[in-house]
Amino acid sequence: MAGGAYSRDLGAGEAMAGRRRADERGNSGFRVPGHRAAGSRRTVAAWPIALVVTLVVCTLGYVGYHHLSARLQMRAVAAQAGCVTGSMPLRIVVSPSIEDPIRKAVSHWNAEKTVVQDRCVLVEVTALDAPTVLQALQAGWDTAKLGPRPAAWIPESGYWTGKLDDSKITGSKPSSVAISPVVLAAAKDAGTAMQDKPFGWAQLPELAGGGWDRFGQPDWGAFTLGMPDPAANTASSLALQSMLAGDQTAVTPEQTQSPAVPKLATGTTGRDDLRTTLQNIADAESPTSSPYDVAPVLEVDLLRRNLGTDGGFKPGTPLAEILPTGPNVVADFPFVSLAMDDASGRLPRAATRFGAYLHEPRQQALFTGAGLRVPGSDAKPAKTPGLGWPALPATAPVADPAVADALHGVWAGAGSGSQSATLLVESSERMAADRGDGRPGLDWARDAVRSVTAKATTGRLGLWEFSEKLDGDHPYRPLVGLRSVAEAKDPVIGALDGLKAERRGLLTSAVLASYQTAAETYQPGSTNRLVVIADGFNSDSFLLDNLRQALLDVKKDDRPVHIDFLILGGQDNKPKLDAVAEVTGGSVTFTDGPGLTPALAKLLGQ
Repeated sequence: MAGGAYSRDLGAGEAMAGRRRADERGNSGFRVPGHRAAGSRRTVAAWPIALVVTLVVCTLGYVGYHHLSARLQMRAVAAQAGCVTGSMPLRIVVSPSIEDPIRKAVSHWNAEKTVVQDRCVLVEVTALDAPTVLQALQAGWDTAKLGPRPAAWIPESGYWTGKLDDSKITGSKPSSVAISPVVLAAAKDAGTAMQDKPFGWAQLPELAGGGWDRFGQPDWGAFTLGMPDPAANTASSLALQSMLAGDQTAVTPEQTQSPAVPKLATGTTGRDDLRTTLQNIADAESPTSSPYDVAPVLEVDLLRRNLGTDGGFKPGTPLAEILPTGPNVVADFPFVSLAMDDASGRLPRAATRFGAYLHEPRQQALFTGAGLRVPGSDAKPAKTPGLGWPALPATAPVADPAVADALHGVWAGAGSGSQSATLLVESSERMAADRGDGRPGLDWARDAVRSVTAKATTGRLGLWEFSEKLDGDHPYRPLVGLRSVAEAKDPVIGALDGLKAERRGLLTSAVLASYQTAAETYQPGSTNRLVVIADGFNSDSFLLDNLRQALLDVKKDDRPVHIDFLILGGQDNKPKLDAVAEVTGGSVTFTDGPGLTPALAKLLGQ
């Protein structure tokens, strides 16, 4: 019974299951032989299928994204390890003042094989002065002369980047990587005297041209300043701005008209380039023999000069650093990327990355180690000969380029009347002849030189004499070498009394020798001239044609020295003298004794 019931139940269940399978096949659209579905066909809802498809797509997208990201990361890691996808150069141009630490930073960067968009970026550095770079960027970069156009620039000051106001040239806002204050360089003894009695930038016009008695050294004579052209030299420009920036703000257009600017300009006795200026101060045997006593310089450049790492010879005695009190308009060494024709965008990104890299602690330490300063650090180089590394006073921002240019213009205009004059006076027997009022020509010459020397306030002055066998076999002799007027006055006036009207006058070799010396000591920014005070006839006048040719052979167009003749007496040699003067752009004036002083004063702008 039990087994039979179980069999019947099982059979009935199988029959019912068979009918359900047949119904399912019919409802699923398959024809059952001999059977037709009754009523309408049943359908499945669409939203479950859409949901499933969406989930699948999202899953595949997620997996694909992370797979691609992982592959890109792996590729970057591989490239970083060996630059397997290649490299690209990033060329930057920098001020020579910051070249050394930048090259060290570049060495680190290149060793790390930094990757930008699958390319290893290798930085290349060129050092060029700011005026050269600015002109090249504004006029169109000359690749034949300067190499490939850079993608970034680091000059000394924001003044230079501020002049790049064209968005087609710059690719980013400037960002300072380090700073250096403007200081004064002086010989060791002079530096010691000034450090004992501090002074401010605003006092500089009063000091220049004044006496060393302000510093307890009256025997040293005038306090003189050497100052390269501020339009081309950053330190000179920042010194002028520091002199005017009394309230820690940028110099204004009104301040450029301050009387302090022309006063300082007329008290400046040297306008050589920076390296020559510093070399002249270092080479002087004493404060009384130097052409100038102090000169503005960036602190980092003074260190480079004392270490001999600026391309010049290391001085035997380091120059001293003097930091005047008052706001200091510092050199801020801005990094600015330059607009590039780069469709990939790699170069701009690489330049931005490298600029940020320079602000990292390791690179900032390179700057302090090279003599620059960085915010928040008191670090300094291991060796600082001549530099006391004083605490930096309050700083002031650099002036707007237009204001700075106006300031430079005022400076140039005030100093344009400066002259560097060598006076060559004949002291032969012919100068004993009466040239007016019963007085010999040599007396009139002494009076003229004494008068203009006493009245001179700016520029440089030197004195030579010529006559037979004055210095061995040489028919000429330098009595007072070219130096600042303040330093030349007493020696020149004192030497005049020693002139004697003796022997023959040999003009030509004396003119050639004194002209060559004047050209060798050429003073940029001044009118350089050789003034010859002579009698109308000399024993070697027949050699004037030879002198003309000799001058043509030795003259240098970049060091023009005018030869001006002031002739007492006859005009027999006028055509030949005119021809000689013409070679140098000079002049010939014939006069008598009483007219000599006004003629000389006119030549020297008095």
